[in-house]
Amino acid sequence: MKFAVGSRPWVIANTDCIWGDNGKGRLTNNIILAVMQHFLSLFRREPRIAVVRSLGGANAGHEVVLGEAKHARHVLPSVYHPNVWMIIAAGTVVHPPWFLEEVEKAVAFDPNVRDWIRISGRATVTMPWDRLEDRYREEALGRGKIGTTQRGIGPSYEGLARRVQNVHFAMLQRPDWTEEYHRLRGEAIGRLVRLYAHLPEEGDATSQVEASLAEIEDGFLDACAEIVQYVVECHELERIYEAADVAILEGNQGLGLHHLFGSRPFVTSAPTDPLSMASAAMLPPPDRVLYVAKCFATRVGAGPFPTKLDDPEATRLRETAREFGTTTGRPRDVGWFDLVFAEHALRCMAARWLPAEAVGLGITKLDCLDGWGGRVRLATAYDLNGSEIYHVPDDTASLARCVPRYAEYDPWSGPSEQCRSFAELDEACRTFLLGDWEERSGLQGLLGVRLRVATAGPQPENALWVDGDGRWLLPE
Repeated sequence: MKFAVGSRPWVIANTDCIWGDNGKGRLTNNIILAVMQHFLSLFRREPRIAVVRSLGGANAGHEVVLGEAKHARHVLPSVYHPNVWMIIAAGTVVHPPWFLEEVEKAVAFDPNVRDWIRISGRATVTMPWDRLEDRYREEALGRGKIGTTQRGIGPSYEGLARRVQNVHFAMLQRPDWTEEYHRLRGEAIGRLVRLYAHLPEEGDATSQVEASLAEIEDGFLDACAEIVQYVVECHELERIYEAADVAILEGNQGLGLHHLFGSRPFVTSAPTDPLSMASAAMLPPPDRVLYVAKCFATRVGAGPFPTKLDDPEATRLRETAREFGTTTGRPRDVGWFDLVFAEHALRCMAARWLPAEAVGLGITKLDCLDGWGGRVRLATAYDLNGSEIYHVPDDTASLARCVPRYAEYDPWSGPSEQCRSFAELDEACRTFLLGDWEERSGLQGLLGVRLRVATAGPQPENALWVDGDGRWLLPE
């Protein structure tokens, strides 16, 4: 592979294998470190890297721990290294005030970070009325609500699909943008009144919607004026990619929330697979794909979760693993690793059709099961209406009736967080992870995808590459 200006970048996708919240952000950080180490050893120079968020919005939350500080990102890629491009590509939906708040936090970490941020002019702007509609809809659904973050993500994508009342970032550069905003605002108020007029308890519905919108749109136009400094056209992004050695695609939610292949309707409003990520970023299909999952499972929001644990085990695991939403702060439901759903995710993300050397598995939070008081479980099949099945039903109602059947493994001792190489992990932990490839046991053997990295602790040094230094990520 020739790494030179003008050649296409080597593309690495960092994507989620199940429900999301599995540590993609911290692994983006570790991937960057591994790529830098690899380049310095082979080429005696630092690589030119672009990290791209190409789908989703501020409903995704990525947290990275560096030393004593915790850094949360929602739309801005999880980059904590100088001179690395941070690209927000066409498939994203972005609320300007929230994004600027993220930038200011990033500036506190790196004063030059603004020079490396770019937003595609074709990315969608999450408007104040999108946020209001998200709230109204969840209220109207009552007990049947989806459990969204109420950050306007779904309505933003709906506006894109409807092709009306949708704003992309290039529009913010128009000289008559303020007038256009107020025209769209009037249309949006009328639409919300027609759809949700029954919600206000008293007074004129139009006045109620107007007042609610005014509460959340303060400073929005100022943010639109400020954010245009980061907006570029597609041909400018292409030049950045041409100059880059490596492009890293950072995923949004997991395959379980994919708008086509997840547990509909309890899903997000965008795809979450690596091929869609690459397409929305204007990049070729990934050369390497890292599928990320925890050694247990979590889920936020409504919808079926076959391996969900009940209290007191759930409380213990949630608190030990600090499983609270980065975006919302909501406690996550926790459960055992669901091999059936993980296989479904890999199937839907075409992992079976990719060359073996192109794909890898990343398992996180091993330290959270250190000294677990009992057997560690792995769901290998479902019981549905008295029959054993090994696939995820297409109908979400059927998935909700599935009862997991488990394989059990010995718990491992710790502290895993003190391990500095994969070989140092407790033997029981390595058996759970690797098992036997030929006999199809353990996570690696059962999924048929090679384990490339495992993490036991939140710090960068807690990433344990199976080959020692992440050489799998790049060609020799």
